[in-house]
Amino acid sequence: MTVSVRPASTAPATEEFVSFRLLGPVELLSDGGPIAIGSAKARALLAALLLRANHFVPITRLAEVLWGDELPLTYRSTLHSHVMRLRHLLERYQCAETIRTAPTGYLISASPDTLDLLRWGQLTTRAAQARQDADRVGELMLLTSACGLWAGRVLANVESDLLQREEVPRLAEELLQAHERRIDIGLELGRHAEFTGELRELTARYPYRERFWAQLMEAYCLSGQQSEAVSAYAEVRQLLADDLGIDPGSELQDLHVRILRSESPARQDLAVAMPAHQSPPGGLCQLPIDVPCFTGRLNVIAELAERLGDENALTQVAVLHGAPAVGKTAVAVRVAYQLRKKFPDGQWFVPLGGSGSSARSPDEVLEDLLYASGLRDEEIPPGPQARAALLRARLADRRVLLVLDDAASVKQVESVLPGTGACQVLVTSRRSLRGLCALYGAMIRRLPPLSADESIQLLRDLLDGRTADVAAARSLARLCGHLPLALRIAAAILTARPEIDLAEYVSELERPGRLDRLVLPGACHLSIRAAIASSYDSLNSRAQWLLGVLASQPDHKISLGQAAATLGMTERTTADLIAELADAGLIDEDGPEVLVPEMIRLFASGLVDH
Repeated sequence: MTVSVRPASTAPATEEFVSFRLLGPVELLSDGGPIAIGSAKARALLAALLLRANHFVPITRLAEVLWGDELPLTYRSTLHSHVMRLRHLLERYQCAETIRTAPTGYLISASPDTLDLLRWGQLTTRAAQARQDADRVGELMLLTSACGLWAGRVLANVESDLLQREEVPRLAEELLQAHERRIDIGLELGRHAEFTGELRELTARYPYRERFWAQLMEAYCLSGQQSEAVSAYAEVRQLLADDLGIDPGSELQDLHVRILRSESPARQDLAVAMPAHQSPPGGLCQLPIDVPCFTGRLNVIAELAERLGDENALTQVAVLHGAPAVGKTAVAVRVAYQLRKKFPDGQWFVPLGGSGSSARSPDEVLEDLLYASGLRDEEIPPGPQARAALLRARLADRRVLLVLDDAASVKQVESVLPGTGACQVLVTSRRSLRGLCALYGAMIRRLPPLSADESIQLLRDLLDGRTADVAAARSLARLCGHLPLALRIAAAILTARPEIDLAEYVSELERPGRLDRLVLPGACHLSIRAAIASSYDSLNSRAQWLLGVLASQPDHKISLGQAAATLGMTERTTADLIAELADAGLIDEDGPEVLVPEMIRLFASGLVDH
């Protein structure tokens, strides 16, 4: 629940429901979506006040948050001006007493209903009580709800050395410990199959946190996959040796020995399971962590949130499609977090694996969704038709948002669609899936690359002030094709190489082999080439050849007639192949001409002997 207040006379004549988010980028949210906070100083000030919500924060502390050791002579009056501007912003949506003033500091009022950090504290306190009461099922449900509040790296968009140094590590550690405890309980309750995929993600995101690796090995063993457990140990051992020059700790080593001796690390009471038909308080949230430093996409996010959040909407399905590495999943997750309160029975996230060579079958996906609905193994029938019917029945009286990520085809999606309008479905795909529009009235939206200004803003957010050379920043954005994944890889490389400046790195990327330089090795292994290759490999040989021909054009554009003449094919055949390439997100159709985006051109040129 959020607090409803009558806005001041300067605000619109409708009531707004306002909440604050700290567990991710600092945000001020209303029914209409995010509210622009203003300057970086305003975000830092709001964060500092919210971190001590309902307590007065001393002026000296706030000044240190905003200016560090470089206090302006008039810092008290300047701080007061910042507070007044923030107060005026809040007055438009909440009561004027939200920020209170005392001679020595300021206080912001909030409650667990309006501030995610307080809600986090409330849920984890209740989980600790459940642990004391030996209520493992209740503790698991409470911790699941608590962890679902996080929308990315805490204070991701706050520029304050003090907060980043003191608050971020503390809160991040609290989250990681909650994840560890939650997974421990899940393994004890025999729900290892549900946590294996998540543990793979956690070990990739936190590769040096050995506890997650130990839990992954246990989950594999409990699933009868001892060889995978041994492989996981070999992976973490090599990682620690290569990156840190150390061996795994005693917990991992002892577990490895027990596995090799076929001594199962099985936990106690595996027969105890979560009661069927029971979901965590507030619904099961399976959404991945929201990406930090999210930039742009405001129009498409607002449009998707409005359509999917409308209880009276006729359309139950929205499709977000676009090229590889353009950021579809990040946008879908951001939309889903904004809609959490609209879907109190849960937000379920299911990866479909459609961009790779082995898309998941509808049968597998339906099994995941039935697990999410609260069923146990023995309650799930065999066969996709029976499972689809049961899923529709399970969702008939619920309001759940399904996020189906990376769909391969219309067929893969339609078998898992719910039967009632109370549930909504957000699909991401590299293909347009226009059949869903024809069959089910789905809303189809294409996600383009970032604009030049959005790309530069993302680089600024990621590089913390290393973008003073605007010309070099613009060149880097262009060389990355304005693709969020490429920009994030480039920023991560620059962060790891503080000795080079932006212009030097741009010069490196301008040399041949750019795609092979936009790679992050290691556990996560992010690669633009690999992202594009998965779409390229899904094409038939004629479409692959055509892409190579189009990519070799001097101006990277060609008309249908020119393409047909170049290929020696009829315009009908050429048009069909071009449509396949466009549907795969590998080319853009710019009026009568075909355009090959920069990163696709680099990948495709030279692959085909023409």
